[in-house]
Amino acid sequence: MALSDDILGAFEGSEGEATFGMLLDRIEGSGYGIFLAILSIPSALPVPAPGYSVPFALALMPIAIQMLRGRTSPWFPDKIRNRPIKGGADSKFLKAAAKFIRFWERLIKPRGIKVMRSKGAQRGLALAVLFCSLSMMLPIPLTNTIPALGIFLIGIALLEDDIVFAVMGLAVAAVGLSVTGLIVFVILSIIRSGFTGGWGELMDQAEVKAKALIGR
Repeated sequence: MALSDDILGAFEGSEGEATFGMLLDRIEGSGYGIFLAILSIPSALPVPAPGYSVPFALALMPIAIQMLRGRTSPWFPDKIRNRPIKGGADSKFLKAAAKFIRFWERLIKPRGIKVMRSKGAQRGLALAVLFCSLSMMLPIPLTNTIPALGIFLIGIALLEDDIVFAVMGLAVAAVGLSVTGLIVFVILSIIRSGFTGGWGELMDQAEVKAKALIGR
């Protein structure tokens, strides 16, 4: 059964309130990839407002740390496992996530399995996820979507040990982190120039200047 079907079928036959733990139990044997994919999807879409990605980044960071420590499967505290999922099996988020993953399932396949399962590759991918998660935590425009897409691609690469998508994910992550670094640099430059306005105005100026620099 495909992982997208696992997501939609996670709550079949269940009674009472659906929880995140129920979904985790259903996809537990799939390793880290599915968790990275699911948690990055909301921020990978080009619509979130600044700050929207913070809770997902907070969930992604401990996953990256556990990967770095060499755990074979992710662990989540009861506080997260008991968190309810609004709508359960009819959750719009779960349906959208399953649809999004189903598209990519047609493209991924085992390529470079030996490399993908090596400790070096696992730690390298984990570091990329960790830094991208830190970027997603910044309530700043342009610092969320691209890093989240990088995490998503890394996640689906781990699903099938696909080195092609792993490289794509690392490339996107590098671009996203470069953009984040540029944004932070621009913000610091504006502040040092004697800026006295509010946070919203600062973000607007930083976004305009960063886009101008990127467009050159």
